[in-house]
Amino acid sequence: MIVSVLQDQQAGGRKNKVEIAVELLENEYQDKLSDDHFVRTLNFLTDVLKASIFITLKSSSIRERWLCQNADVELI
Repeated sequence: MIVSVLQDQQAGGRKNKVEIAVELLENEYQDKLSDDHFVRTLNFLTDVLKASIFITLKSSSIRERWLCQNADVELI
């Protein structure tokens, strides 16, 4: 999924890391988070460093664990 988002970025207009992180979050985690936790995660990913870490992690299980610990959310 990350590769797909990054390829879309290269093919089209340039997106910043926060925009890429939000796309990844919507595509991969919208159904795995409650609405409240989804919004909390959106707010968390507005930080460029956090968004960069989120999109850089290749392992989905590590990314999910990192997200839950750092954004203080739970996956459904």
